[in-house]
Amino acid sequence: ILTNDQSAEGNERQAAVLVKLGNYYRNNRKNFAEAEKRYQAAVAALSNTRSAQSTLYGEALTKLGSLYARELQKPAEGEKFLKDAIGYLSMVRLSEKSTAQVLGELAALYSQQARFAEAIEASKRKLEVASTLLARTSVKGTGIDKWNAEEYTDAFSVYIRTVLVLAKDHKAAGDAQS
Repeated sequence: ILTNDQSAEGNERQAAVLVKLGNYYRNNRKNFAEAEKRYQAAVAALSNTRSAQSTLYGEALTKLGSLYARELQKPAEGEKFLKDAIGYLSMVRLSEKSTAQVLGELAALYSQQARFAEAIEASKRKLEVASTLLARTSVKGTGIDKWNAEEYTDAFSVYIRTVLVLAKDHKAAGDAQS
């Protein structure tokens, strides 16, 4: 994708298209090499210039990391990208949803590798982030006039799924009370 717009906004638009193309190649075509190229291009487009409050760079790193961990069977590289995503997203306000997603991918990677203690820690962190997201999207957090039931429902869903994954990780780690 060629563009003359090298502004942060232009890079964001270009990267968003590249992530969508990566998702298409990954999910619809099962062409993981092409998906990898698109995700890498999105990360590259955002590596130098990006909007300070955008989560897209973290999301692109998450997509690339999960592709490496799952389909390309390169867990070490996947873990590196996922940790980079967490590091970036930790500096972005209102990034709880994206942060929860990357922590879920990291927990899944650890669980797949039977690194259950690390999977549990990642899931605990995800639960904390999901709790923050739940509070931020609640009626109390937004006020009745700005409350969005769909956002709150999504946050609640993230929270509940995280509790279930955390219980599964505890059980896989040998916790008899799970």
